[in-house]
Amino acid sequence: MTRPPAKYDLARKLRQQMSPAETRIWVRLRNREALGFNVRRSYAFGPYILDFYCAEAKLCIEVDGAQHTFDDARLYDEKRDAYLKSHGIYTLRIPAIQVMEDPDSAAQYITDEIRVRLTTL
Repeated sequence: MTRPPAKYDLARKLRQQMSPAETRIWVRLRNREALGFNVRRSYAFGPYILDFYCAEAKLCIEVDGAQHTFDDARLYDEKRDAYLKSHGIYTLRIPAIQVMEDPDSAAQYITDEIRVRLTTL
């Protein structure tokens, strides 16, 4: 049996070491039956690992910490978002501070966006 690529090992590790903001969102998005759609966490796509991904809506959800405000990180995010867009995937970015302050509203914003995308695809 062949070993999976390193990015899958990294995705598995990231699922075990989620940030506090990611954990707060995940507990609100993980119930597929209640939401009516499936959200995956630490999802490997191409050369990237997405914080969260809803395949049905072709939506990547990123919970961005303060490090994403630096120029290098912004350039990386732009390149990553362009790659995802070239594959028909839209990226929704939510500041981690917003998640920490009001996780219910952040989760509602995400689920609303997913539902809108599901009706337009």
